[in-house]
Amino acid sequence: MSELYIKTTKGLKWSVLTLVIPKMISPIITITLAHILLPDAFGLISTAMIVISFSQMIWEAGLSQALIQTTEDVKKVANVVFWSNIGFGLIIYSLIFMSAPALALYFKSPDSLSVIRVLGLQILLLSFTTVQETLFSKELNFRPLFNIRVVTAILSGIISITLALRGFNVWALVAGTLSGSVLSVILLWYLSSWRPSFKVEWSLAPTLFRYGSWVLMLSVMGWFIHWFDSILVGRYFGVFDLGIYRTGATVSMTIFSLVMMPIATVMFPSFSKLANDREKLLKYYHEVNKIIMALVLPAAVGLFLVGRDFAVTIFGWHWEDLGTVVGILALSEGLGHICGMNPLVYQAIGKPDIQPKISIFLMPVFAAMFWFVTPYGMVPLLWTKLILTILITPINIYILVRTLKVSPFYLYHQGKYIFIALVFMAIAVIGVNWTMYYFTIYDPSTLLTIQVLVGMISYLGTLWFLDREFILKIKSVIILALEK
Repeated sequence: MSELYIKTTKGLKWSVLTLVIPKMISPIITITLAHILLPDAFGLISTAMIVISFSQMIWEAGLSQALIQTTEDVKKVANVVFWSNIGFGLIIYSLIFMSAPALALYFKSPDSLSVIRVLGLQILLLSFTTVQETLFSKELNFRPLFNIRVVTAILSGIISITLALRGFNVWALVAGTLSGSVLSVILLWYLSSWRPSFKVEWSLAPTLFRYGSWVLMLSVMGWFIHWFDSILVGRYFGVFDLGIYRTGATVSMTIFSLVMMPIATVMFPSFSKLANDREKLLKYYHEVNKIIMALVLPAAVGLFLVGRDFAVTIFGWHWEDLGTVVGILALSEGLGHICGMNPLVYQAIGKPDIQPKISIFLMPVFAAMFWFVTPYGMVPLLWTKLILTILITPINIYILVRTLKVSPFYLYHQGKYIFIALVFMAIAVIGVNWTMYYFTIYDPSTLLTIQVLVGMISYLGTLWFLDREFILKIKSVIILALEK
């Protein structure tokens, strides 16, 4: 067993804890707030997050990935990245502040103006933390990040809930978010030994920006795919429906990021170390991608089948419409993630331009379809997004086959037993649902509990019968990851 494998697997434990535990805290906080606040508060915060999430990519400019991938002197490169982020942060926040009135007018929501301007301060705060956070990730040292994110998630949640109970509405969400960012700055500077210097070797900047530009372009394309539909929903239907839509999208993305983000955080540095050994790189890729498929696909199909019962049980009856949003978006997210490691492999082998080029080709198609469908309602928009996700999967497969010379049937080889297990799971859940209705059992929480249990047992049981070796391998990886 190689040293890199052991280090990567052990790093996975803290990567999982770092990204999963805070994201388990966040849904609890969101659910609590959803019982206090109405969807329009979440819609208002979403108008600001649309802008901030885009701006955050611009000021970061893909430099974090460039810092991880670089073979130059790390301290010198980190210094260039730090001061670049500060400069970009100041410029971007100034643009946000000045454009806030136009953005509020676009969303037909005057209250969005002040929310965008105040929450935009998060850009300035985050620009002080990117380097420290990236350096911890580069060395696969995720334990400090775990401690920081848990503490900040809890603090921001307490502040938001307290202020929401006192009637501060959307400002409870704003205050919680900013307080978490302030604490993150303080803790990262305290725990990190790296400090910036005023002596900056700007000669390193062109190489970093060339690499980072492709990563940035990929991020922009990803932002467009994830947020453009929300922009249209906010424009056509208002902040209330935007709150429903974005909450559904957030729930869906959070569930799948619990799987993807810890793995991606660890695997990019690991892929980068294997960039010159294509055989080992491909072996790692296939193993990781199979694990991802085994985790995300049952979650996607499961949420699609139980979306309404999930929404009513967790959020309450006034969020019933959330069920359709969560169900369809979950299926779209899950299918999209079966090629989710591809961009990291391209970046690791020094070809960060591949995925952005794919996205550039697809972006006009997504834009045209979303723009055409949205006026007809949110449900047609959701189905359109799912259909587009299905249609672009063969394109992603084709590009990976051409780039890495893998078999065009690699997803079939990785997932054939997983697909069979999914069919059995779906049949079992649908059968239980019909049976419960036949016996006039309509309580959403009871339905959800039974459907989830039956689904898990049928899926894991089928997979154990068909591919026991794979289940045992996952077990060994988990045991190794949990070792100190």
